[in-house]
Amino acid sequence: MTFFLAILFGLTLCFFGWQFSRYTLRESRIEHLLALSGLLGISLYTFVINVLGHFLPIQLVFFAVILLFIVYSFFPLIFRRTNFFRQHKPLQWVIQKKGWQWALLIGCIFITISVTLISYRHQMDGAVYRGPNAVAMAEGNFPPKEIWNPEKPLRYHHAPDLFASAVLKVTNTPLNFAYALGRGILAGCLFLLLVVFAMEFLSASVFVAFISAICATYGGSIAIFSLAKALPSFVDIISGTYTGSYKFVSDAIVGEFTTPAINTVMGQHWGAMALVLITTVVYLYLSALQEKAQKYYWYLLVIGCLVALQALVSEPYFASLIAALVGFPIMVRVLYGSSDFAKRALISSLIVISIALPIAFVQGGLFGTAVTQQFNLTQENGTENTILFTGNDSDKNLFKLSTPSALSESYDNRIFKEMALLFVLFVPALFFLFRSHARVALFLSLLFLAFFLPPIVFVSDYFLITQLLWRFFFPINLIGGLVIGYVFAQAYLNTPILWKKISLFSILLIFLGQGFWTHVVWLGVGYPPGSVWDQNAVFFAKPGSAEAASYAWVRANTTIQDRFLILKDTYRQCGIDAAPNCLFVYNTGRFAPIFKHQAVVEGNEGDEIPTKELALFDNVSTTCDADILARLNFDYIYVDKLWPKGMEKQCLKNNTLSLEFTSTDDNNNIRIYKIVD
Repeated sequence: MTFFLAILFGLTLCFFGWQFSRYTLRESRIEHLLALSGLLGISLYTFVINVLGHFLPIQLVFFAVILLFIVYSFFPLIFRRTNFFRQHKPLQWVIQKKGWQWALLIGCIFITISVTLISYRHQMDGAVYRGPNAVAMAEGNFPPKEIWNPEKPLRYHHAPDLFASAVLKVTNTPLNFAYALGRGILAGCLFLLLVVFAMEFLSASVFVAFISAICATYGGSIAIFSLAKALPSFVDIISGTYTGSYKFVSDAIVGEFTTPAINTVMGQHWGAMALVLITTVVYLYLSALQEKAQKYYWYLLVIGCLVALQALVSEPYFASLIAALVGFPIMVRVLYGSSDFAKRALISSLIVISIALPIAFVQGGLFGTAVTQQFNLTQENGTENTILFTGNDSDKNLFKLSTPSALSESYDNRIFKEMALLFVLFVPALFFLFRSHARVALFLSLLFLAFFLPPIVFVSDYFLITQLLWRFFFPINLIGGLVIGYVFAQAYLNTPILWKKISLFSILLIFLGQGFWTHVVWLGVGYPPGSVWDQNAVFFAKPGSAEAASYAWVRANTTIQDRFLILKDTYRQCGIDAAPNCLFVYNTGRFAPIFKHQAVVEGNEGDEIPTKELALFDNVSTTCDADILARLNFDYIYVDKLWPKGMEKQCLKNNTLSLEFTSTDDNNNIRIYKIVD
C-alpha cells in the first residue's frame, strides 16, 4: 500500500507540473507538457516546502503544499468553461506520427522504471547530511540542524533529502524508495525534455531529436574500451566456470573524472535533480527570450526559483548557471552588436539573477554561509572545515588560480585521456552548430565552459574542496552529447553514401558504449554489480526484534526535540563516513548526538574544530556526569549491548533515571531511561 501511495504522490506532482505548465506558462504542446510535468512538479514542490518550512512546522508543510498543489491542479478543470480558460490553445502533438509518439512515451517510461529500480536496489548514502538527515527532517528537524550536533544549523545542500523526507512522511514508504522514485521521475522527464529541446531550439526532426537526447543521456568516454580486459572473464561466465565477483565490469563503467549523464543521475546522491535543473533552466530561459509579455515574466519567475533551488542541490552548478546567464547577453552584444535580442537577454538574465541570489542566500545550504565567510560578514566560529565553513582560517583562500604544475598534480593528464573522445567529437560538432543555430550554440558553449574550466583554473587551500572540484565535469557529457548527437544525426540523414553512414553510426556507438553498458549492467546485476537485491535491509531493525520494539517506542513516545545518549566504542555501524548512531537515526528520526561528524579525508579524521560541546561529550562518555548531561540537553539514555562495560551502572549512580522501556531477545537487551530533572 505504501508503494502505491508513493507512486500516487509522484503522479500528483506530475499532474501539478502539467497543469502549471498548461495554465500558467500557457504551454499546449503535449511533448513539452509531459517533459515539464515531472520536472516542475518535483522541483517546485521541493522549492516551496523548503521556503515555507522556515516559517511553519515542516510536517504540516509537507501535507499543506501537496494539498495546495491538488487544489491548483483541479481548479482549471472545475472552471474550464470560464473565458479565462477558454483562451488557451487546445492540446496538440508536435510529433504527428503515432509510432514516434509511442517511442517517446516508451523511452520515458523505460528510463523512469529502470532508474527507479536501480536506485531502489542501490545502498542508501548514510552520510550525516543525507539519508539519516532525511529521516530526521521527516520527523520535524527543519530548518535542519546537524544531527551530530543539534546546537548548530546544518549547512549543506539538502534539497534532494528534503524531497525524500516529504515522500517518506506523506506516504510512509521506505526511505530508499523515496529517493528512487524522485530520481526515476526526474530521469524520465529529463529524457523527454532533451528531445523537445532539440526539436524546439535546433529545429531537429524527431529522429535527430531522439539521437540528440540519447547521446546527451548516454554519451561517455573511452572507458568503454576497458571491456577488452574483461574478455577472459566473459568467456568463463559463458562456459559456466566463472567463480569470481562482478568487479571486472566496473572498469568500463566508472570514469575517474567524467561519466555519462545516466551515471550521474543514478550514481550521485544529488545528480538527477542537479542535471534536471540545469536543463530546465536552459530550456525555459531560451523559451522566455522568444515569448510574449503574457508569459515572459512567469517564465523568469520560475527560472529564478529553479536557479535558487540549484544552490540547495549543487552550489558549483549554481555558480556555473549564473556565469552562463551573465556571459550570454554580453557575448551576444560583443559578437552581434546592439539588438533587441541582446537587450532582452540582458534584462532577462538580470531579472533571473535578482530573484535567485537573495533566495539562495537565505534559504539554507552552503551558499549563504560561504558568502558571509568569504566577505567576513559574521564572527561566528566555523564548524568542521570539510563542510566548507572555515571561520577560524582567515589566512586561507577558498579558491585561487591554479598553475600548470597544480593541474598536473591534480589530474596527472588522465583527464585529457578520459575526455579525448568527447572533445574530438564536440569541437567540430559545435563548429557546425554555430553555422546553423548560432545563439543556441553560443549559450551551450558558454555553459560547457562554465562547467569545464573551474576544475582546470582553480584550486583551494582546503584539500577536500580541491578534490571535489572535478564534480564540475559531470554536466559536460550532457551538453556535449546533445550537440554531438544533433550534428551526427543530421550528417547521417544528409549523406547518401553508405560507408559514411556506417562510419557515423560506429562512432556514435562507441560514444554511447559506456552509458549503455552502465545501464545494462546496473539493471541486470545490480549497483554495484553482483550486489544483493535489498542492500538497505541492514539499516532497519528486523520485525519482532528488541531493536524494532525499542525504536517503535521511541517514535511513539518522544519528539524530535528529545536527545538520546548512546555510548559505544565505535559509532560507525553504517560505514566509515556514515552518520554516528546512524541505525538509531534511520529507525527513529531522533537525535543521538556525539558532537562530531566523523568525516574521513585520506584516511584521517576530518578537521574537527574543537568545541565545548565535543569536550563535554568526551567527558560524559566516561563519567555520565549529571551536570554535563543537562548542559548538553540530553533527555534519555539508550542502553544496548554495545555500551562500554560498567557505564550503565555509572549513569545510574550519578543520575536520577526512570526506566521507561525494556526489551530483550537472543541478540540484545535494550533499556531506555528518562533523565529526571
